[in-house]
Amino acid sequence: MVKRPTSYWIRDYGQMEALAHPTRHEIVDRLSAVGPMSVREIARTLGHKVTSVYHHIKLLDEVGLIEVVRSSSADRGRPFIVYRSIAPRVRLTRAAADPKLRAPMTKWSKMVTARAGSDYAKALGSPAARLQGPSRNLWLYRVVIAPSPRRLARINELLAELGELVWTADPTPGPLLSIGWFMMPLDRRPSGPKKKA
Repeated sequence: MVKRPTSYWIRDYGQMEALAHPTRHEIVDRLSAVGPMSVREIARTLGHKVTSVYHHIKLLDEVGLIEVVRSSSADRGRPFIVYRSIAPRVRLTRAAADPKLRAPMTKWSKMVTARAGSDYAKALGSPAARLQGPSRNLWLYRVVIAPSPRRLARINELLAELGELVWTADPTPGPLLSIGWFMMPLDRRPSGPKKKA
């Protein structure tokens, strides 16, 4: 039996393209966070009809991002199939280094950013939202900074620590949260209209 990896690093164009769709990305995220689920459970957690997630699940299975862990025949109707993500951590970081994957990586980043904005807008009206204290679960910030090399190293250290914390399964899980962050270099030149010579 082949041991299941802890992390799976995406380096395949088809897998990147598959994840650039919000429903497919959400399916992989939910399977990574919650664990194995049937198609019916996946559809219910996403708030979709079962029929609307089948083709997404089929594609994710075809490109190797999810796998069947259990299958049995039901007494009536369709067979009962349970899926899980290919690994507990499905990672994209290394894909950005491959020039062939930059187009789907850009598509994915735009989709994730839009999804985060939508999640945040919904959460603002949620009675479960907490804005202060140790149970705070609603954050939003964007800041432009010019860190020294030493400070940038510390920021990266903290983000790596946060990444490890959010990617490690919690033995006593609570409600689902959506966490994401972006960091990228900006052009220091002004972006206003060009002067005529």
